[in-house]
Amino acid sequence: RQRARLARALAQIDAGTATDAPRFLLLDEPLAGLDLAQHVAVARLLARVAKRDRVGILVVHHDLNLVAWTCDDVLVLRQGRPLAQGEARATLTAEVVEEAFAVRVHRLVAPWDAEHGYLAVDPRSHGEATWPK
Repeated sequence: RQRARLARALAQIDAGTATDAPRFLLLDEPLAGLDLAQHVAVARLLARVAKRDRVGILVVHHDLNLVAWTCDDVLVLRQGRPLAQGEARATLTAEVVEEAFAVRVHRLVAPWDAEHGYLAVDPRSHGEATWPK
């Protein structure tokens, strides 16, 4: 069902206005209900569409590692207010994620990209961290 919605949205973009007109796609949790292989496939598809077809894509998403690898820029909210924004991998630091979601986060070294690594939530921190007043 989620893939069908995405296909419809992409078809509307493709059949839309002239190619020189700005085009945007707004997606709220587009990967919800999809398995891991489909997450990767859809993320790659959206990245290709954005670059090839010059479509601006705004995505609400909670998989921060996938966001870091597929999005150019991010806006991180804390309790509905802007907390940080900028280039995705530079902005999604452990400190920003900890402050936004009130969990302990560690940046681990990734064999495929030792410079940026990936974020891992410390499962022991659930419910322990609190937002600053």
